Parts: sequence; C-alpha cells; structure tokens
Amino acid sequence: MGIFDANDGNKLVRNMSELNTRFSIVIPTLDRNEALATCLTRLCTEVQRVSSTDFEIIVTDDSPEGLARKMIESDFPLVRWVEGPGRGPSANRNNGARNALGQWIFFTDDDCIPDSHWLNFLIEHSKCGFRVLEGKTICSAGLSGRLYEAPINEVGGFLWSCNFAIQRELFFELGGFDERFPFASGEDEEFRERLKKFGIKTLFVPKAIVDHPPRLRPFGAGWNKRWQSQVLKERIMGITICADQWMPLRIAKSRIAELTHAKNFRELGWLACSAAIEVVNISRFYRTWEKWANEVAQRERPKIVH
Repeated sequence: MGIFDANDGNKLVRNMSELNTRFSIVIPTLDRNEALATCLTRLCTEVQRVSSTDFEIIVTDDSPEGLARKMIESDFPLVRWVEGPGRGPSANRNNGARNALGQWIFFTDDDCIPDSHWLNFLIEHSKCGFRVLEGKTICSAGLSGRLYEAPINEVGGFLWSCNFAIQRELFFELGGFDERFPFASGEDEEFRERLKKFGIKTLFVPKAIVDHPPRLRPFGAGWNKRWQSQVLKERIMGITICADQWMPLRIAKSRIAELTHAKNFRELGWLACSAAIEVVNISRFYRTWEKWANEVAQRERPKIVH
C-alpha cells in the first residue's frame, strides 16, 4: 500500500513501509477554502512544534470540482489532498480514515482553529492506555445571543467529530462513521453511543483545544436536514427523544421557551419567524422523514474497507 502525492492524487510516491507516520489528521471539507486555509496554517509544524515525520494531514474534499486541491498544491505542499466520495460528512470522514497511514487518527473540521499545543497534547495522551481521546472545543469569540451556535465541549462527554482521536484499528473495527447519515447532523452522536455500547472508554484531554468560530443558526426550513437526521438517528439507535407523532408540538414548545430569552426585539422577531416556518415544515414533512428513516435504518450499516 502507498500514499499519493498532494500534487497528483493518482500518483503513488512511496511505500507505506518507508514511512514512520504514527498520527494522521483527517479534515473533511466542502467548499470552505478560506476556513480550511486557516485550519491548515494552524497545523503546520512551525505552529504545532511536532516533527513532520511523526504526522500527516489528509484533506478529503467533497467539493464537486475539488475546490481545495489547487490551494493545497500551491500553499500546503505537505498536506495530502484526496477526492471525497460526495455522499455526506460520514462517508467523507471514513474516506480520510481509509487513506490514513497513522496508528492514530485525529479528526477535526475545516472550520476549526486548533490550538498550537493541540497535536502535542493528543500525542502525549495517546500513550495513556485509552483508545479514544476527546479534546476540548471552545468558542473564543463567544455567542452573541441566540442567533448563533457552536459545538462547544468544555467538560467532555460529547465526542464531537471536530475534535477527537481514535486508534485506527479500533475505528475500523467499529465500522467508522455510519454512512447512512447523508447530512452533517447526528452521525457523531451515533458513533459516540456505539462506543459506549461496546464498553469503550474515552479520555477527555482538556488541553487539546480547538476553537470553533460561531456560526449563524439555521433559519426556518434550514432546520429540515437536522430534524430529518434526528429522525434517522433515533430509528438507527432504537430510541425516542422527540421523533414521534408529537414532534411538531415538542419543537414548538422548546422554541416558545426560547423566545422568552431573546435579548432584543430584532432577535425575538428573527427567532419567532424562524420557529413558525420550522414547525410548519416539521408538521408537513415528518411522515415523509419517518418513512425514509425506517427504510434506511433497516439497511445494514455500510462496511468500510481499509
């Protein structure tokens, strides 16, 4: 088995046995070159102060035109670009893991900013006997009101896919991320619960920090994919949290409660309009999502070959 040159995704450049790569950083991306460039800059050896022979960086690109490839070729020659499968973030992360050479896989996202000690702390704790490590995810800019969100994880227990590490062998033993999830929602939660099911403990490493900038919350119909993924997650996991016939009412109740915390009339109006459209859409599409989720959940989880 070999690896591919960043300048030629089809060119085999050296045999795996000639490398001593112990750690592979996998970054899935889709049409976010500016954010990706910031992330990659933070992962260079000068910032992380880790020898380039100890780790590799793989960007798995789901952009239809391979948008990140030219940037990586010109600005980040030590980064390996691979073409993504174009089937959603679960399949894209699995694709990166499949191409990884390291004994450990470190996952982060293209819109994250790793701390300068992130890699060192994960490497250090990879020797502690745990097979899964969970880093701390912060939002240093803060969330200015309820219109913004970020996957903050300051105490552990979430295992967000933007900041965790896992032994490569274990990742494939578990089957990787479930590729039945077509959207960016729910797939890391399902993976976390699968780890728990098999009794695999996770070590929280609070000094392995990535900063996730705030992002504007979905508006109205923008929630559809998340709720569709929620229905699928509950069917796959065999649980019921909110995805049942009362789902529209459950969400409406939570959104009404949220309105009471709006900090001004502009925020109140935004949240109210969004919630009205959101609840109407859930009422309209829930049965369709449920039928789809039931069918998808009955399929066997796709096996990933490494």
